[in-house]
This record gives sequence, C-alpha cells and structure tokens, in this order.
Amino acid sequence: MWKVHSVRIPMQRTRHLTFLLFLAALVAIFWGPLCALVSLSLRRNEYSHIILTPFISVLLLYWRRREVFARSLCTCGPSAIAILVGVLLYGVARHVGVTVSQDVAPSFSLSILGFAITCVGAFIFVYGWSAFRAALFPLGFLLFLVPLPTVLLTRVVDFLQEGSSETAAIILRTVGVPFLRQGLVFRFADFSIEVAAECSGIRSSTALLITTLLAAQMFLRSNWKKLALCILVVPISIAKNGLRIATLSTLAAYVNRAFLFGRLHRDGGFVFFAIGLLVLWGALRLLQLGDNPIAPADRSPTFVGQPARKAEI
Repeated sequence: MWKVHSVRIPMQRTRHLTFLLFLAALVAIFWGPLCALVSLSLRRNEYSHIILTPFISVLLLYWRRREVFARSLCTCGPSAIAILVGVLLYGVARHVGVTVSQDVAPSFSLSILGFAITCVGAFIFVYGWSAFRAALFPLGFLLFLVPLPTVLLTRVVDFLQEGSSETAAIILRTVGVPFLRQGLVFRFADFSIEVAAECSGIRSSTALLITTLLAAQMFLRSNWKKLALCILVVPISIAKNGLRIATLSTLAAYVNRAFLFGRLHRDGGFVFFAIGLLVLWGALRLLQLGDNPIAPADRSPTFVGQPARKAEI
C-alpha cells in the first residue's frame, strides 16, 4: 500500500522571503515617487490602470509559478546590472526633479521606470536567469507602472481624437446624417459637438490593450498571433469610439438632444467597450484555429532537482 507525503521545500520559502525583503527595501527607497504615482492613478483617469498593475503581475506570476520557480538559482551578474541601471535612472530623475503636478514630467516617468527595472534585478538575483526567462511576461507587465509623460500622452490622445473623428464621419455619411465637419467639430442642423480630449477613449483603449495582452498570453501559442491580436487593438479602439460618437450624434439629431448629456453619454462607455471586446474575441477565436489548446497551469508546482513528493511502501 502506498503512502504519499508532501515534502516541504524550505529553500524556496527562504527565497520568497528574501525577495519580499528586497521589495520592502525598494519601496522604502522609492517611497516618494511611489506615493505620487498612487495619487496620480487615483486622480487621473488616463492613469487609473497603474494601481492595478502590480496585482495583475503577481497573479500572472502565480499562474506561471510551476515554470517560473522550477529552477531557482541566485544570479549576481545580470541582477547587478539591472539594479545598477534602475538606481542610475532614479538618480538622474532625482537630479532633474521628480515632483508631479498636473503634468507628468519625463523625469517622473524615468524614476518609476527605474523602480520597475530594479524590481526585475532583485527578482533575477533571488531566483536566477532561468526563472526570469520564464517570468518574462509577468515582469514585463510592470512596464504599465510607468506613466506616459504628458508630452507623449498628448500625442496619443490627439491620434485617438483624429481617428475617432474620422471614423464617426464615415459612419454618419454611411447612415445619411447631414453634418458639416471642421476638424474635431461636427455641426448639425441645430447643435454642434466637439470631440474633446475626454472623448478620445484613452482610458477604455488602455483597458482594451491590457485585456488583449492577457488574453493573447493565455490563449495563443504563436508569438506572431499574439502580436497580430495586440495590433488589432488600435483600429478596434478607434472604431468603437467613433461608433460611440456617431451613435450619440444620430440619437441627438433624430430623437432627443438630451442624449448628448444623458446617461448613455456619461456611463454608456462600457457598452461600446463590450463591442470592442466582442470583436477582439472573434479575432482571438480565428487566430486560435490550428493551435493546440493550452492546458491550464498545474497548480502543484514541482522543482527541478528536488523531489516534490516522497513515496513509501
């Protein structure tokens, strides 16, 4: 008769504890910029995803824990380089100034990038290069911690505004709604609308990008298919936002002008976000054709070179 007993691996727990101590030290060092980052995420819709980023990264690590922690070996060389780069970036940012006002300065973004790179360096030091390669996606996801500087964010918003306006114009012409367009301003018979920065869809586009990245990583095998799905986020984001503008304008023109200020305008973004998700889901299913299904990660990790179970007769 077989009796199966689990074998504890104290070394792995020691590594986890060591890494947590590293993280605590890094949080203490980067305390000022991190507090400003949390405040920015709570205050500005464009950066609301940031506060969720570390939790998603941890969940991804847990999901891949069998592969990530299969072989842990302390690695000094690459980790020292990453930690040095992160500290240097933070030093440069502090020399320039990392305060955050209404605008996000490049130096502030640089300081948060330094924090992310230093965390990666600590991970490599504790768990090794093999673990880093297995955890490349969860660790790379930490890049979403870095806020886009205002100068870059403005360009992204401008691009989304222009694309959404052009898409809305195409839809309005297709359905036969008369209007006059002057840049971002649409003039109808008895009212006008402007596609402002707040209507660019930057927040929902970021959420759509994050959702697509996670779906591609979990459900697609080929790297080119993952890339293709992520590229589709751009036209789909522009299309669903243009559809929203055209829908509100048409309802205001033919039903009631109150649609421009009602709940559909204020809270109806999730409807068009769901449409975008549905289109991406269809694209994902098409890209899955010919792929073998990805088996769910084993929730009982084993470690190379160390027995996970001991059997006694």
